Amino acid sequence: MELRKDKWEKKELGEIATIIMGQSPPSTTYNLTGEGLPFFQGKTEITDKYPVAVKWCSKPNKIAEPNDILITVRAPVGSTNIADQKCCIGRGIAAIRSQGSNDYILCFLQSVEKELSLKGTGTIFGGISGKVLSELSIPLPPLEEQKQIATLFQSIENAIERVDGQEKNLKSLQKTLSNGLVNKSPVLGNLLSDKNCNLCMFKDITDCIETHDKKPLESRITRFVGLEFIEAENLSLQGFGDIEKG
Repeated sequence: MELRKDKWEKKELGEIATIIMGQSPPSTTYNLTGEGLPFFQGKTEITDKYPVAVKWCSKPNKIAEPNDILITVRAPVGSTNIADQKCCIGRGIAAIRSQGSNDYILCFLQSVEKELSLKGTGTIFGGISGKVLSELSIPLPPLEEQKQIATLFQSIENAIERVDGQEKNLKSLQKTLSNGLVNKSPVLGNLLSDKNCNLCMFKDITDCIETHDKKPLESRITRFVGLEFIEAENLSLQGFGDIEKG
């Protein structure tokens, strides 16, 4: 990809997009039964890509349209999603709507999420104002380059999703095989059956070490492994503890 940096401009976000700050409607208009529009209030509804509704609003004050960028403006600040449907936004969310490439703007906002979070102010609820969002400086390539950059990042996200899917499938297979081993009649495909398995006590095939010397200078053992160092799903070690430090 050849980028023509000499054609890029510096713009404020408010110059290239409409920013709609959320406003919370009366609580009497909230419901859990799906009446009205999905209602998004903050980080709790934000996922990897699209927000997930847990509440709805029958009389919304501020509305985001499909494909608007949703960004959290109260702590934690800067998390983003894409609205996949018309929705109501509360004061913890702002919607960003552009006539250009929303995908490019989304890529940019994701790249400055940490910077945005540092702009949050307030002693109880840190947040950013519409003015801060509007004045956010953004490097703006020509529209065609915006689309190319967004497409590149989208292809990377697609690859990550595929890998994540493969990981979930492999973990599911691993769990299925493991469950087969601990059944009353152990099985592992056509490799193992209860006909060639012998039941035994765990203590008969292992040594359980229940004590150790807590004085590392007088012992060769200086480190220990605790539950906090063992990954829950695959039991791989994530580190060690120092016996001398307790």
